[in-house]
Amino acid sequence: MGNRLGVYAGLLTAVLLGWATAALAGSVRVVVYSDGFAFVEEERPVVLSKGRFETVLRNLPAQMDSRSVQLHLPRGVDLLDFSVETPPADANDALELVPGDSVVVLTRGEQVLQGRLVLLDGGNVVLQRQGSVVRVPAGAVVSITNPHPKREPCRHSAVHLRAQSSRAGKETLTLRYLTSGLSWEAVYAATVSDDHKKLQFESTVFLANHSGRDYHQASLVLVAGKPRTVRKETPFRPTGVEYELLRVQREISTPEGFEEKPVYEYHQYTLGRAIDLPDGTDHLAIPFLPAVTFKSWDQYVYDGQYDKKKVRATLVFRNTARALPGGVVRVFGTDDKGNLALLGESQLGHTPKGEKVNLFLGYAFDLVGNRVQVSSKRLSKTVRQETWRITVRNHKSEPVSVTVREHAYGDWQIVRCSESWKRVSARTFEIPLVVPASGENSVTYTIEFR
Repeated sequence: MGNRLGVYAGLLTAVLLGWATAALAGSVRVVVYSDGFAFVEEERPVVLSKGRFETVLRNLPAQMDSRSVQLHLPRGVDLLDFSVETPPADANDALELVPGDSVVVLTRGEQVLQGRLVLLDGGNVVLQRQGSVVRVPAGAVVSITNPHPKREPCRHSAVHLRAQSSRAGKETLTLRYLTSGLSWEAVYAATVSDDHKKLQFESTVFLANHSGRDYHQASLVLVAGKPRTVRKETPFRPTGVEYELLRVQREISTPEGFEEKPVYEYHQYTLGRAIDLPDGTDHLAIPFLPAVTFKSWDQYVYDGQYDKKKVRATLVFRNTARALPGGVVRVFGTDDKGNLALLGESQLGHTPKGEKVNLFLGYAFDLVGNRVQVSSKRLSKTVRQETWRITVRNHKSEPVSVTVREHAYGDWQIVRCSESWKRVSARTFEIPLVVPASGENSVTYTIEFR
């Protein structure tokens, strides 16, 4: 199980030490990262015996990284060693068979033997059935099961520790570990004004817990950012029900909502109350950041090399409010009767304050582009010249501004262009184009490649 979440030793030391000193609202503190893992710190009661003693810390997540476990014992108690027990990957193997169990043995000859288990040694099975004892050699056993177990299978991890204490009594120890199976994502509902010049953001955070352990009355901290880890990415992707949940939650007052603070190179959001997060939770919705309004504007982009004849409809705003954790943004507008309608969805990355954001919402129905190569010729062994004509047709009743985006590779230069153009990167240049209402406009350029 330790291989399930490999994290370099000391990777998050600076961050975790800062969090560890913070006051805990309860006995469990869960720090959840958006890409599928968590740092957990919890206090556990322990009964000390003078001298050497052993104890077991149970009910730990099945997906706990056994190599990340840290134990901090009370003063005067020295840790000798500890081991981590993890449940089998196969739930059918999670219940250990013991003598006295009623079992069913399937042999390679497809014979089914039922009886009471007497001995299980190295795969050899000894059964008591119908008053006699039967031995089935390991090579003949296909499977052995207990169809009616009287105890629950082990589905949690456990830490077995040995320590030496100078006293007896009841104390509290601190247990810290990393686990996979916990994740969160911000989901935004953005409502744009009729003139598309204002965009109101509201947000809900969705939590998932598939770690193999329930957390009750835990202090919750969410971290936006991406610490370096050595593992496979399993980002949480909420599905179709969250908008309805969000519309219910958005009216709720949250005096004990999330408090934002920067920590190291990340942003952390601490919930002001304890929370229950049962194992198996898919979509626990909590109101997230307070609503905020941005100035916004429309931008149409025609990228004929990638989009053929389609023109992208993009809503642009500058984040003047606060750091925005990455998540899905659903943009809504109103129809002529004032009813909300979904205009499109876009993926927002982690966005610092002050950054410009482009929300790609879909393709404009009433705008059509066309890209045609007018000529292509070789000027020399090393120089090739091409001429292109880009046309955008506008079927709207008002003029629109469209950004024509073109891509060029290698060593290139624009020789002629019928409109002004701007190089935006080593491989991309853009040409602003105003298209009249119910009309069209074109730009022609000649480019040379070396």
